[in-house]
Amino acid sequence: MLSFMVRRLLVAIPILLVASMLVFLLVANAGDPLENLRTQKNAPQLVAQKTKQLNLDRSVPVRYGIWAKGFITGNLGKNAQGVDVKPLLLRAMRTTLRLVLAATILSMIVGLAVGVISAVRQYSGFDYGATFLAFLFYAMPVFWFAVLLKEFGAIRLNNWLQHPGISKVGVVVITLVILAIGLFIANLGERRSRGRSWAGAGIGLVAGLLVALGAQNFLHGRQFARWISTVGPETPDFKGSFLARLGDYAGHMILPTVTLAAISFATYSRYQRASMLDTLSSDYVRTARSKGIRERRVIMRHAFRTALIPVATLAALDFAFVMAGAIITESVFAWKGMGSLFLTGLKDVDPNTVMAFLMVTAILVVVFNIIADIAYAYLDPRIRLD
Repeated sequence: MLSFMVRRLLVAIPILLVASMLVFLLVANAGDPLENLRTQKNAPQLVAQKTKQLNLDRSVPVRYGIWAKGFITGNLGKNAQGVDVKPLLLRAMRTTLRLVLAATILSMIVGLAVGVISAVRQYSGFDYGATFLAFLFYAMPVFWFAVLLKEFGAIRLNNWLQHPGISKVGVVVITLVILAIGLFIANLGERRSRGRSWAGAGIGLVAGLLVALGAQNFLHGRQFARWISTVGPETPDFKGSFLARLGDYAGHMILPTVTLAAISFATYSRYQRASMLDTLSSDYVRTARSKGIRERRVIMRHAFRTALIPVATLAALDFAFVMAGAIITESVFAWKGMGSLFLTGLKDVDPNTVMAFLMVTAILVVVFNIIADIAYAYLDPRIRLD
């Protein structure tokens, strides 16, 4: 195990080296970092000071060598404003990784569950519905979905919470949703029959009416706080108990987390469904069924574990896509994280800031790929790392 990790790290070093050289070259030639200073009154003095500060009087390869030497020693340099990049990066990482990890965990749990059920209930109503949602979320632009969530999931919802209530149409919709859930649960078992479907429909209909009418009576005359926020990762200078701060964090995280998770959910559900269908048709699964093993045990103990192998690779690659999506999401919801740091570095033609973002993201992707390779050996005993 240790030798495998060392080999993977040694392979990753030249990859990171080439990637950092290319990005540094592109950013260094992307524009003029002194453009804003040339129109000021004391422009010659300011330009000379900034040139010396950013080493602009030296060639790009020499500047890259200075940056690489500092990176090895833990010095990330200064940004275009003369501020150390390292404290800015650490502060941005805390914000972004909190969002990315929450979105990744949520999308994996929901996506894997939906993918397994879609494969087991292939060509059912649930399968068609899950497929439709997956393609819808996958094709939806991140910024557009984020704007829709801000409008309907925060602004209008918060306005509704000020004067909540459920109309007759709302009662019907809630009833139909719970009715569909009842039908779905009734058909989850190994033995499906028309009697169970009718029983599930009846229970779902009664439960739906009771829930809708109960919620209508509960909400009548009540008012609630505007809990869901659309700006920033937390309320500035917010003071309160641990539970109050936790609720504040949750209110700020829910919309950007759902935005990122919805896109990843589509990928996880489709990959898991395809991998599960391939595994269910394999010889050892048919052998397990022929031995009389219960279907639920065959699916969860034998098929699900093997079907996770392609998804482990996807999880490692998806982390980079989630980080890229976080750049747009943070801009829409005004989060001061790594996305904001990256965009500021590009706008200011600041290689040190952009390189800090790149190296953190690249190192995390390498680490996640190593974790995925280790997971292969756990999921499939036939795979050996040594």
